[in-house]
Amino acid sequence: MALRVCYRRRARIGLHSSARAPKESDQQARIVHRGEHCYVILNTYPYTNGHVMVVPYAHLDELQKLPAEAAHEMMVLSQRMETVLRSLYRPDGINLGMNIGKAAGAGVAGHIQCTFCRAGSRTRTRQRHRRN
Repeated sequence: MALRVCYRRRARIGLHSSARAPKESDQQARIVHRGEHCYVILNTYPYTNGHVMVVPYAHLDELQKLPAEAAHEMMVLSQRMETVLRSLYRPDGINLGMNIGKAAGAGVAGHIQCTFCRAGSRTRTRQRHRRN
């Protein structure tokens, strides 16, 4: 939820629009930042609050095919998202991953992205207590 609020306050956290695509409006697509080669988007079906993805504009099915400039921007945005998630949620940890290929669980087969989810013992403890 806090990242949705940040959508309205992008300048405050240092995220600014500069590129084009996807074709929907940023708000409709849940895009919180557009870079030159990649964009940051809120997950439609989040595992936790703050579940975001860094996605290259290029539709590529393998990380090794990503041009160096896009790979560099993906890492810079990943570092920025770590900072933002730590600031907003103060998690015990952050899960960062890539599912490359349908068999690996890619939500959109044939398109790579970096996925972030906050994690921590406090979150797992709360979930366990709710089940009991």
